[in-house]
Amino acid sequence: MIIYAVTVQVSILDLFMAGVVPGILLAILFMLWVLFSLWRNPHLAPPVVREHVSGRTLLLALRDCLSFAILIILTIGSLYLGVVTPTEAGGFGALAAMVISLAYRELSLRRVWSALMRTVTTTSVVYYIIVAGALLSFGIVDAGIARGVSTLVVESHLSPLEFFLIVVLVYVVLGMLIEGVSMMLVTIPVLFPSIVAMGFDPIWFGVILVIFIEIGALTPPMGLNLFAIHSVAENVDLKTVIRGSFPFLCMMFVGLVLLYLFPAIALWLPHSMR
Repeated sequence: MIIYAVTVQVSILDLFMAGVVPGILLAILFMLWVLFSLWRNPHLAPPVVREHVSGRTLLLALRDCLSFAILIILTIGSLYLGVVTPTEAGGFGALAAMVISLAYRELSLRRVWSALMRTVTTTSVVYYIIVAGALLSFGIVDAGIARGVSTLVVESHLSPLEFFLIVVLVYVVLGMLIEGVSMMLVTIPVLFPSIVAMGFDPIWFGVILVIFIEIGALTPPMGLNLFAIHSVAENVDLKTVIRGSFPFLCMMFVGLVLLYLFPAIALWLPHSMR
């Protein structure tokens, strides 16, 4: 969302807020599928083991969750209240995480060094993709390709639904072959002017694009999430992982349909907070 917001110059905070309700909606759809699957075949679930949980154990679990809640509230809250910029919010969140780690007495020089090294690695990879994408975007815009595609879409008199279905097809196919961030940086310079010309909200489309990227992460042969799950569940073959993820993929398409029919699912919260 941050990379998309920077690329098309929209509010990062609005994008964060726009993703909350669709995220809850997708979680509900996933849970409904799990419920239906277990109703149809109860043997899919592990056996129920009932254990008595003491009040002290419950309080300790809530205490562990509280630190994450505080971290999210501090970071997003300070951003929403205008106390910090998005860049400063990242630094503030990192500082708050270190303070929480110190409070739990789990912070050491070795862990700080490990976190810094992972930060450098991740940042280098992301910036390499962004710089390459920016060069490609400049070439596309300078050559007039984006403007030409936008003009072609408008003159073809496609309905918003027809255009949206074409976009879905493009991203589903590309998601099978290209990593998510790369796919976004390659396509946005070409498609975004047409998306605006067709009357779609940029914030709404940002949420749609994130779902497209997640769909791409579940579609072979590229499907990075499939390989991640397979690496954790080594005793399960990849074919089973792909077959098991397919219903959840279908639920994501249901979520896309609902978002297209009711854009307020994504736009209500940012508009209300504004």
